[in-house]
Amino acid sequence: MKLLDGGESRLIAFLDAASSGALAGFEMFDLFEAKGEAVRLADRTLKGLKRRLRGLDALTRTERLEAAHWIVVITAFFEAAEEQLRALGIEELGAKAREQVVFITEEMPGDGSFRGVSSTLARRGAIPDIKALYTQRAAYFAKYLEGLAAVESLSADRRAAVVGLYVTIPDAAVLRYEERLRELAKECAEFEIWLNVSAHARTLDEVHEVRSGLARLESLLANHESAEAPHDVRTSLSKAYRAVLDKPITQQASSELNVPTLGDGYINHRFRIAGTHPTANPAQESWWRDCHVHDDLDLSLASYLVSGAALTAPMLVLGHPGSGKSVLTRVLAARLPADRFLPVRVELRSVDANADLQTQIEEAVRQATGDTVRWPDLVRSAPEAMPVVLLDGFDELLQATGVAQTDFLERVARFQEREIDQGRAVAVVVTSRIAVADRARIPADSVVMCLEPFSDRQVKAWLEVWADHNESILADRRLKPLTADIALSHRKLAEQPLMLLMLALYDASANALRAAGEDFSEATLYEALLTDFARREIEKEAPGPADDDLVEHELAKLSVVAFAMFNRRAQWATDEDVTADLTGLRMGATGAGERRLQKNLTAGQLAVGRFFFIHDTQTTRDGTVSQTYEFLHATFGEFLIARFVTQLVTELSKARGRASSLFPATLDDGWLHALLSFECLAARSPIVRFLLRIVPRQRRLADLLLELFSTSFDERSDNLYSAYRPTPLTAVQRHANWSANLMLLAAIAADGIMASELFGASNFCAADWRDTALLWRGQLTNEGRNGLIGHLDIARTGDNPDRDLHIKVSLHAVAPAPRLNWTYNINPQDSARPSYDVDWMRLKYNFTATKASDVLMHGFEPLTGVIPGIAHTVVQLPGQPPMTVSHALLTALSALGRAEDAPGAFQHLFKVIDAFDPTPADDLDALISMAWGLLAAAVVAGTITVKDIPHLAYSQPYGSDFTRREPARVMRERLVNVLDMIAADGAFPTTPTPPTSAASPPPSPSPAASSPETPATPPAAP
Repeated sequence: MKLLDGGESRLIAFLDAASSGALAGFEMFDLFEAKGEAVRLADRTLKGLKRRLRGLDALTRTERLEAAHWIVVITAFFEAAEEQLRALGIEELGAKAREQVVFITEEMPGDGSFRGVSSTLARRGAIPDIKALYTQRAAYFAKYLEGLAAVESLSADRRAAVVGLYVTIPDAAVLRYEERLRELAKECAEFEIWLNVSAHARTLDEVHEVRSGLARLESLLANHESAEAPHDVRTSLSKAYRAVLDKPITQQASSELNVPTLGDGYINHRFRIAGTHPTANPAQESWWRDCHVHDDLDLSLASYLVSGAALTAPMLVLGHPGSGKSVLTRVLAARLPADRFLPVRVELRSVDANADLQTQIEEAVRQATGDTVRWPDLVRSAPEAMPVVLLDGFDELLQATGVAQTDFLERVARFQEREIDQGRAVAVVVTSRIAVADRARIPADSVVMCLEPFSDRQVKAWLEVWADHNESILADRRLKPLTADIALSHRKLAEQPLMLLMLALYDASANALRAAGEDFSEATLYEALLTDFARREIEKEAPGPADDDLVEHELAKLSVVAFAMFNRRAQWATDEDVTADLTGLRMGATGAGERRLQKNLTAGQLAVGRFFFIHDTQTTRDGTVSQTYEFLHATFGEFLIARFVTQLVTELSKARGRASSLFPATLDDGWLHALLSFECLAARSPIVRFLLRIVPRQRRLADLLLELFSTSFDERSDNLYSAYRPTPLTAVQRHANWSANLMLLAAIAADGIMASELFGASNFCAADWRDTALLWRGQLTNEGRNGLIGHLDIARTGDNPDRDLHIKVSLHAVAPAPRLNWTYNINPQDSARPSYDVDWMRLKYNFTATKASDVLMHGFEPLTGVIPGIAHTVVQLPGQPPMTVSHALLTALSALGRAEDAPGAFQHLFKVIDAFDPTPADDLDALISMAWGLLAAAVVAGTITVKDIPHLAYSQPYGSDFTRREPARVMRERLVNVLDMIAADGAFPTTPTPPTSAASPPPSPSPAASSPETPATPPAAP
């Protein structure tokens, strides 16, 4: 109240004393008297709020708003409390002064203070949950009233009603609060905005009109009573920013069409918004999963910009390429009313990246207006206007400079802190691609916004704007505008604003999307889009239809741009990279007279400069302009890679086909080798998906690729393209990438190949495959290796001597269960029992030190540690596939809870045990004990009954030597006792009687010491 009113009163002095602990000497100040004084002060103070806020800077204005809200919160509670107490007949409380104010001034657990909730409003720009606060304070107040004489004198019923004040006061206080807040909204635009935001939040589930152009933001923030128009540089900035609203969304579209202006064509984004904390990671899309999607961008931005939060830390706006981040800043700069705001839009790509923020702002003002002005002078020229700096393209700063900017947002926050200290409080909004949001530490008080893809309703709304602008133009050509149902059949493109414009432009040529049939695939769409745009750009420079060879030449250069990113394992590439790659591949030179006016452009600029689906980022650093290129949708680059590779291998196949047997052609695979020896194509699943769609299924093509594979590990003598080195790799790594890619392409062209086709004459081609696969695993990148594993279906086929592997490329590979008869070449009639030595397996896996082998050994360790000699011994039962001892034991264990599987699993387990030699052995002892223990558990669990108990379970192992095996004997006797007890309880109809003897089991395997993998001694006939 002192902050707003500037005067003194008995209540203000009393509260000052209460908060400082200096109440001695103050006479009794009853609650009702305090309430009356508070209401009179509130009415006097708030009534002139508009006048008191006039002419204040942004920070002081925010402090006044917080104070005004605090008064409303307190006054509403006082009024509600008085109303409820008087209804109970309490006219005077008769409490000590400190007791009467403690429930106001004392902090409560959590954010339960009145000041805390007022600060929440002013800082976060949203009406707080005032009911929760009032409930908390009312409960505290009701407890405070207990024991007061005024309450003790009431009847029992009324004393009970006093206890219930924590229920009645909050509802009454909320009504008073909302009533006073609506009165404040008439005096102050900020309160009107906050009320609108809160009302909108309560109706999120309702269907709202799709809004465009942020027009409502302008009307919300406008100062309708201001008679002073902006002047000087502010006027120039306002003119520059507002002019973009009347310009087309893009200048690079067809001149035959009427592209909507930015003011008409910008559809307000949907978004998610959240505060930050030390462990926040907004670069991960999973971090946003629990945040609600909002569609009130204009309200939220208006609310944020008039809150205190905007002045202390930057807002970070995130989105994917082509999502409209830059467009949002352009529209926001245009829509902020110039009489209340001073927007400055800074394209980080266009200012010196090494300059400090103030210099960058001043440079942006000069670029927009032609005026040179110092930042402090600009702000001081408009004391009532709140500065809003829009820093567009933090990701572009990273890409173009290649320099870490981890403290960038912290530097922005320090700039804001300095400006507050100087009385020039400023709001800052920073945009960035979501993928690089983790490249900078985010200040603790920052707000982060993530732009969402278009919804179906937004796609429809944008296409309605498109139809309004182009329907008559298209009708003259007997065409129709693109409709939402057709566009949404290509959702991944349609949900991004710039990609939706591309679809509309493409369809406008001949209603190509409308005419597409059901077999119109994603690959067909990308082929049509890219070819159409390449042809259109060529025809802009040369009259008449574009030559097909020129179109392919343009697309070939774009493909090299895509490879520049792919082979560097990045989503973008610098102009220097692209130029170097084109030169290294001998594609950089232009024809005589070509683009004479562009003779100073680099090969990279010439390759991509005409395609607006490639994002061109420029930044200036120490006076030098740096450029990077990125596809607006990553799938464009992935399609171009698959397309170019398919063209190259197809041309090689045709060249081989044209050669005669007398003069065989030498394969010129230099280009193909250069491009495919730096990364495995399987590193990105979309590339594999496109290859599966467009690579011809031709045996001739597959044979060519197999021929190239056969020499893929040889040293190459050609060095025509040795200058092409997008990333430093060893010779072994390049061999690995080259051979893996040839195998992948051959498997696609043949719709599956055999390992024997890859390796030719071999004693065992699976061993060759294993050795090559280990090379790939060790030399490919993580993405390449994992992509290869995830896209290859590998099936074991044939029997000795025709064992082979069938390799087929699929979108999602499935690994079949191992076939041990194939692995060990076991014939059904063969009595050999191979075994894999556990100690050797440990050494082998320890040598490779892979995560998969560590997990596998860790999982088997409890078993292999007890029965190391037989855990991995393979046993062939009549009519059954071979199985290891550990497999049989774990199958029985996993069947404990499944009555339908348990009988068969235990029959197999005891047959495996019965197959071993009766010679005593500790491993077999332990195995029998485990088997009987599992069987007892199965009986107790009810998944095995008496009739299901395997007959072999009652046999005496080791024949006549059974009595010498104490552990086995004890375990067997315990099992019989368990069964007897269960039968006695009525679980079984009869007590099982184990047989007194058993047939002699076959002898056990004899492990060989010379080899970790060796067939054991065949068992004797039973």
